[in-house]
Order: sequence, then C-alpha cells, then structure tokens
Amino acid sequence: MIKKVKEVLNNSIFFIPNYQRDYAWEEKNLDDLWEDLLEAEQAVSDQMGHFLGTIVVSKNSKNPEIYDIIDGQQRITTIFMLRYALNFRTQNSQRNIVYFCDDNDNFRLQVQDENKLFFNEVLKQAENNKINIELENKAQTQGQQKLYKVFKAIWSYVASLESDKALKLFNIIGNMSIMWLEEQDSGKAIRMFQTVNDRGIPLLILDKLKSLLILYSNKYCKGELDEVINERFGKIFKISMNIKKHKTIHSLGDVQFYQELEARIFNYHSLGVKEIAHYRNSANIHYNELKRVLKNKDKTKEEFKKWLDDYSKDLLQFFETFLKILEKTQDNIEMFKIFMILKINPYFYSSLIRLEMN
Repeated sequence: MIKKVKEVLNNSIFFIPNYQRDYAWEEKNLDDLWEDLLEAEQAVSDQMGHFLGTIVVSKNSKNPEIYDIIDGQQRITTIFMLRYALNFRTQNSQRNIVYFCDDNDNFRLQVQDENKLFFNEVLKQAENNKINIELENKAQTQGQQKLYKVFKAIWSYVASLESDKALKLFNIIGNMSIMWLEEQDSGKAIRMFQTVNDRGIPLLILDKLKSLLILYSNKYCKGELDEVINERFGKIFKISMNIKKHKTIHSLGDVQFYQELEARIFNYHSLGVKEIAHYRNSANIHYNELKRVLKNKDKTKEEFKKWLDDYSKDLLQFFETFLKILEKTQDNIEMFKIFMILKINPYFYSSLIRLEMN
C-alpha cells in the first residue's frame, strides 16, 4: 500500500527493536534524500507521488498501538530527523509538535534503548536552533556518532532557510510517498524484509542469514524460535561493531578483511559446521550450502527445531569468541605473536576459534 509520509509519521508510534542493526546512514545517504526532496519541490505535478522507499512493519506484541519497524528504520529515522529540523525552522513549530510526540510527550519514533537518550539530545539541537559540538564527544557507539553527523548535515541544509521555505519543504516531504507493508506476524515480516530491501544500506550476509533462519522457524517451527534468533542476531550485530572498533582489527587478514568482516567470520564459522563446510570456501558458497541443507532436512521432527537452535547459538558463540581472542592479543603474548607478528593465515582462524570455544 502506498502512503504519504505524513500519514505514516503524524499519527502512529514506531519502535525500532533492539535486535535491529544500529543506525548506519551517512551523509551521502542524506544527500540522496535531500536531492529527492528538491526534485519533488521542482516537480510540476506530484500526482505520481515522489517515492522514498519501503517500510515493513508489524504490530508490537506488547502494545498493538505501536508498530515495530522490521525494515526501513534507517530511512524513517532520517526522515523523522529531517522533518523535525524543518519544523523548527518555521514560525509555528510548536503547533506541529503533535506530529512528533504522543500524548505523553514521547517521540513517535522510539529508537533502540541504548540510543534513546542520545537521540533525544540530537533532536534537541533543532529546538535550540544550533548544533551542540560537545554532543559529538558524548557519542558512545558508532550508531550514535552517525546520528550526530547526519543531523549535523541536516542542519547545514536547513539552518539558513526562511520560515516560508522551511514550511514548504516540510509540507512537500510530508506528501512524498512510502510503500507501507504491514504483516501481523513479526516472523513473516522479517522474511518479507529480505525481499523488499531496495535502497539505502545494502543487505549483508548476516541480514540474509537471519531472515533465512526466521523463515524456517516461522514456517516449520510455528515461530517458536523467532524471538530467540532475533535476540541472538541482535547480539551478533553488536559484537560485529565491537570487533570493527577494536584497535587491532586492521592488522588482521588482507586489505579487504575489515570491509568484509561479517562475511569472513560467517565463512570461518561455516568451515566448522560439518554439513555446510565446502572446499571452495567463501561466504556466498557457504550461505548457499546452508540453504541446501535446510531445504533437504526432515522438518517434521523435533530435531529440526533443535538444529536451528543449536546453529544460531553456535554462531553467536563463534562471534563472541572471535572478539574474546582479539581482546586477548592485548595482554597475552602468545596470542599477540600469532595474530600480530606471525600474522597467521586467516584460514586457520576457524580452527583457532573452535579450539578456544572448546
């Protein structure tokens, strides 16, 4: 269903589940959104409705008045910040505050718990009509850093706008279109998101993997593992970010290791899973092998549910152990020699991590 941005954001309350990836948009993504807005401003007619992308949602299990955002959280968060900034450049900003806050004065967009207070401070910059340069130093995660930088870029666009111009752009973006896909079952919504992810942050191997496991849990295990898989992947995403921030990470592997980190670790993990391991080891080959294994398994038995549970648990432990080994290189001379001086071939990482796990 096609909906206008104002239909979506003005009247509903949204929640970004903690298992979702952290905010990841950068200034270049905002530039594209801003360009879309300016193109819509120049359009002779907006009968077609300028299209901003897709949002996949499901009703929150604890509060049916709240929508969980399954896909589109990057775009929706940025649109929310942009509209908020534009609103506070108009003369009657308080009149529209109901579009951004509920009856309890909470923002209609609730980000992940660890970002909530920081997100509120980011938005407060618009109310104060200036960027708080000290706020950047308060950012504790990469997601918070990006929230700050993107809002700072937003403010660079809107700070000099006169009230009439800001109101015009506020109304234009409100009339732009979003594809709204709502699924009552959150597991099915997560399956849907892999299909419709069409713009913004590319779908990474772990996103596809989570969707694949949710698919089989939802279809063959009555969704009984949906929440467990979501929670585990939420932890895996956070561990991945911590690995990327580790000061030794650029000393590992080849020049592409950092950029392909999640795919590489998934690949090393797959080498230790007997049913999946393939001599032509690559993340894509192992992902396809996993799909083949899942497709051919007998799904009528309780063992299938146990296999899914064990696999996702083992994957989480593998990521945890990878980070644990990295941290050991800081105070364990043998680990330091193996990884930083001798620079052991990354294809031995699988065995080393399995050894540490056991």
